[in-house]
Amino acid sequence: LEKYLTQRTGMRVELGNIDLKWGAQLRIQLDGLKFYNPKNLEKLLQSDSVMMEADLTSLWRKKLWLPKIVIVNPQVFIKKRANGFWNWQPEPEPVPAPQATSAQLTQPAPAASAAAVVPQTSTPAPSGDAGVSGTSNQKLLWEFGLGTIEIKDGTVQYTDETIQPAYSVQIAKCEAEVFPKSSLTTFHGALRGVIWQTTERKIEIDGDLDLLSQALDFQVRYDGDRALL
Repeated sequence: LEKYLTQRTGMRVELGNIDLKWGAQLRIQLDGLKFYNPKNLEKLLQSDSVMMEADLTSLWRKKLWLPKIVIVNPQVFIKKRANGFWNWQPEPEPVPAPQATSAQLTQPAPAASAAAVVPQTSTPAPSGDAGVSGTSNQKLLWEFGLGTIEIKDGTVQYTDETIQPAYSVQIAKCEAEVFPKSSLTTFHGALRGVIWQTTERKIEIDGDLDLLSQALDFQVRYDGDRALL
């Protein structure tokens, strides 16, 4: 499951110990869940308790269906860097300009030989089909389905470094619902919480996350005022 979530989200995912509870629906209890940026290992999310419900009847159709996931008391870290990239996005790496060596500057280039030209073959990249087990060059036969993700009593730490001095705010008592819109690559979510600034002020956030384009669009309603970000 760790490997699958890492492949599908592009993040580094760590799961804690798994406890199975049998009933009308199988319940999977995790004692830890963490998401990291795969490049710099910056922490994006952590939670000490995650409960997942699994539909066992879906196994007959070679599909792992999780109709409900509840993440309890998570901490979410959202940062917009000074260069405009979010903290879950890979930062562009500068491409160094090629430099000619002294030998290349003094020696003439050898003449091209027709006999030395060998056609190169390339191996096709592995497909991104969903699955449970298998190697990178083997098509995986199992499907993975996801229903609603509920967040209870969470905390969101938001930092915006595009303005100076950097602006930070903590949203507490977060209750949220997130659900996939298509193929576990696009998600829609709604969050409600409070911000403490002398007095308690309510905030509501509604938006969409696209994992393929790594784009995040959301609307914020803060004490009745609305803004697009």
